[in-house]
Amino acid sequence: MTGLNMDISENLISVNHLQDINEISEQIQEDPGILKEYLSQLPEKALRFGLKVVIAVVVFMICRKIIQLLSKALKKALEKAGTGKTAITFLDTFMSFTLYFFLIMTILVAFGVSATSAVAILGSFGVTLGLALQGTISNVAGGMLLLILKPFEAGDYIEEKDTGMCGTVQSVTIFYTHILTDNNFEVCIPNGALSNSNIVNYSRVTERRLIMTFNISYSDSVSRAREIIEEVLRGEERVDANGPTPIETYLKEMGDFSLVIGARATVYSDTYIDYLRTTWAINEKVKERFDEAGIEIPFPQLDVHNK
Repeated sequence: MTGLNMDISENLISVNHLQDINEISEQIQEDPGILKEYLSQLPEKALRFGLKVVIAVVVFMICRKIIQLLSKALKKALEKAGTGKTAITFLDTFMSFTLYFFLIMTILVAFGVSATSAVAILGSFGVTLGLALQGTISNVAGGMLLLILKPFEAGDYIEEKDTGMCGTVQSVTIFYTHILTDNNFEVCIPNGALSNSNIVNYSRVTERRLIMTFNISYSDSVSRAREIIEEVLRGEERVDANGPTPIETYLKEMGDFSLVIGARATVYSDTYIDYLRTTWAINEKVKERFDEAGIEIPFPQLDVHNK
């Protein structure tokens, strides 16, 4: 039944189309001057349309240059105001999108489309695009949250706890946050996902607490090992002996195979990698001093006895 209705509808459309063609043919036969007049006006109409296209292209190129100049002016103004790189990138991108939106509306009006119709067309297009790109819109909202709350800035070393990904923030755009990992790979994380995840910022505070542990054998002197560790810590340039966390060593644990000595101190470092370099240097120096003092760093052993 449905197929029959579709066939009838198609036949009716064909009949109506043929009737329209027949009416136009009859008008041309009755007054052949209509076709001649239309053809005579065609070059002029094409010329007018071509001029509108050329003017629209010229206007677009000029306005594009103006938008670029406004973008540079905005960046300089924000930099003088002390705005962070993250906010500058986001605001610059947002302003460019907004200006291009109004530019397209202006060009549509210049082609004879009324402002109301242009708004309606762009509005319906925006609704359709919004439904299709819900994730993208959430990324824009996430970018605005990152800009307002400022959990990190460009240049900060962060860790995204959900994935464990670590790296240095390069920029925050409207849709993505660009991060450079330790092995120099660029990772683009959607702002929506990043704004809803747990973030550890290792660069926000330059005064860090250093907590380390060292293992020695049960036959070695705990006091001598602590003395060596404290000497190494005092000799490290980034360690502040009188900081909020003063240099301190202690017997943390008596394990199955070794004694665990803990150490705490305050480290000042501009970047997280400087903090890591400090821990690496301390480990190396403590190992060398333990070897000189004859202090053994044990490893798990298993004694097997035959009965």
